[in-house]
Amino acid sequence: MSQSVPNLRRTVVVLLSLCAIPLLGGCETLTGVNRPDELRVVFDSNDVEFVTMVLSPHFLLVPNPECPDTCERLPQLVVSDTTSHAVPFDQTFAFTSREQYFVEIFPTVEQVATLSMEVYVDGETLYNDFRELQVIGQDGKRETIRVIYTFNELIL
Repeated sequence: MSQSVPNLRRTVVVLLSLCAIPLLGGCETLTGVNRPDELRVVFDSNDVEFVTMVLSPHFLLVPNPECPDTCERLPQLVVSDTTSHAVPFDQTFAFTSREQYFVEIFPTVEQVATLSMEVYVDGETLYNDFRELQVIGQDGKRETIRVIYTFNELIL
């Protein structure tokens, strides 16, 4: 009988340890919400050979000064990279601790062109669209395709 008590204790300790392992994995196990690992950007065009991409893993969404209470917030890029890429383009980017990305594309040359863009977060489609972009839109600004992704962030 004295040998069965240590065996029982050992069994209980092993079972409790196995139950505790998922809890040590963090809140993802409890909430079922997984933090994103990677963002994949794919774009193409039959009209142009090169597309400019603005990519930012760190930005703020700030009030629009023209209508701070009613308009959507504007992205203010803190860290960004503007590069020109031959099409088709397909690249994956790791998320930083901020768990956000700003992606904007437009033709490198100033001409009307149809662009397609797909954005995936951990393999799941976030955005999939194509459209004809004018050099200058109705608002007097260059037309672009823009995707803004933030994970679990409170926007004030």
